Amino acid sequence: MNTLKNIIFALFVLTVTLAGCKKDSEMTQNEPENTGIQLKNGILVFKDSATFNEHLDWLEQNRYSPEAIENFNDNIGFTSFRQIYNHGTSIISMGDFDNYKSKYVECFKKIVLEDNTTFWEMPMEFISSFYVNHKGVYQIGETIYRTTPEYFFSTKNQGKVTDLSNTSRALLDDEIQKIANVGKYVKAGEYSYRTAYFPGWSDRRIVVRLFEYIKLGKVTFENRTTSQQRHWSGVWVKAKIDEIRHFNYEGQYVVKQNGYSWPPVTVPTQNIPVYSDELSVEVVRADGPVDFSVSSVICNNSGTRYGVVASVNNNDMFPN
Repeated sequence: MNTLKNIIFALFVLTVTLAGCKKDSEMTQNEPENTGIQLKNGILVFKDSATFNEHLDWLEQNRYSPEAIENFNDNIGFTSFRQIYNHGTSIISMGDFDNYKSKYVECFKKIVLEDNTTFWEMPMEFISSFYVNHKGVYQIGETIYRTTPEYFFSTKNQGKVTDLSNTSRALLDDEIQKIANVGKYVKAGEYSYRTAYFPGWSDRRIVVRLFEYIKLGKVTFENRTTSQQRHWSGVWVKAKIDEIRHFNYEGQYVVKQNGYSWPPVTVPTQNIPVYSDELSVEVVRADGPVDFSVSSVICNNSGTRYGVVASVNNNDMFPN
């Protein structure tokens, strides 16, 4: 009898163990293999272009699950551009924030909103912010890259990382290649800010903005919404709410290059809710410069907090 009990107990333990292993496997199966990704002097180094592209695909798949991406970075000891920015937006003391910001100047951009309040923007395309360091630097194979709102730099000289990380030096260095990130608004970056306060709450709001980026050879248009709370110290910090939602109607855009207008491209309707403090949606990824005069995609953004809604509506990705 004791032998039978021992056998039954052993089978039970084995079943539980296998079930646990299966559950762990299911939880981590979406994480990328990091054998081709290493951390070197605070920079993510991808073995080759294939490894980099696979990681990009995984990042896109987890765009609306940023915690999974942050866990991956934490596991390899990497501190991303976004992580530094997010920490800064949680600091409630203006003095402490100023000290922190002075260490990571590239991660914060001051924007004065329509109501004369200040908003500190993350001046980096959303997906890129997960794999570049606080200077915008990463490496693929033997080539080191740096992306900024103004320029895209690259070099194969491993001794040029310091110069690459400094825009003024990089522009003067013949061993560093540079491409200007030029968009409709002179340079790539944000071109629209709209703010909506929650009815009855002067210290809670959402801030909606539009971006144009040159991303891996594509002209990318992004819609970003952030929920904020004003601390008693007067500092606006990120704040979680019940839901942030993006909705865009079906629209179209036209690429115009070298005087030739390409056939219109249809942009599908997107209806994306996220229970968080920030939502970033890539609305358009075009093969060339977009002609704003004949393009239109109308976006609506909203935040819900305890049943109260703040919204920014009829926001065109391509304002004339």
